Amino acid sequence: MTRRVFLLPCLLILLQMVWPGQAWAGWLDTLRADVHHAFCIGGALFTAPLSFRGPDFQRIAIGVGGTILLSTADRSVKKLALSHHNRFWNRVFSVDHIHGNVYSQVYGLLFYGAGLIFKKPSLRRTGLYAVEAFVYAGSVSSILKEVVGRRRPYAGESQYVFHPLSKKEAFRSFPSGHTTTAFAVSTALAEGMKSPVWRAFWWSAAVLVAGARIYHNAHWFSDVVPSAALGYVVGHWIRHYSRNGRCWNSKPSHWQISIVPEPVGIRVYWSR
Repeated sequence: MTRRVFLLPCLLILLQMVWPGQAWAGWLDTLRADVHHAFCIGGALFTAPLSFRGPDFQRIAIGVGGTILLSTADRSVKKLALSHHNRFWNRVFSVDHIHGNVYSQVYGLLFYGAGLIFKKPSLRRTGLYAVEAFVYAGSVSSILKEVVGRRRPYAGESQYVFHPLSKKEAFRSFPSGHTTTAFAVSTALAEGMKSPVWRAFWWSAAVLVAGARIYHNAHWFSDVVPSAALGYVVGHWIRHYSRNGRCWNSKPSHWQISIVPEPVGIRVYWSR
């Protein structure tokens, strides 16, 4: 414990020497701008339905109609998926353990951290968009789950049983949270990359997550298809909305950071 207490001030002083106050100040300015962007994007996303027009409602109607049509194949797809369980597919569809859940935000944070440290704005913003896509797509999905209250396939044979606001996990089938977040994050990452290989990688990962949710009997076929569309729309919308500089605060605060050793420890000063 004593060693750790001693090493912490030394590490901070070393960081101060390697990255002087101006560099730390630049990081803080960047972080402040990115946090502002995240809140701005969230506000714009959740208020976007207030500005919907005729074509938007037509797309929603088409989506609802398409989902109802897909639901007629739910039981057949469920039967097909359950009849093909084996060791190979178990491994393939274990992808939903590492994508479409809390790990998906880690990918965005890694891109963000790398872009911040190595001063790659494009990489940093790609990571930021991925984290935003994870948070907001997941939030939309959670709200819809409660409102719709569709029964999961493992809880019964009929795909047409609904108990809105039941609070029970068995009635949180629509939409698929894993599929929504996987497609949202994959879209944000893929659209930020020029390499077709990496783009194909992220899209493929999202498709596998959607298949995994059916394979594990956690969602109906008509859950995952609209969930994929929802995730794509959120991820694409975040990038598109930010493209023209909207939500970017261009006025830096010019923070200054200093780390000063003292007889009984260290003191960190910051000013604007």
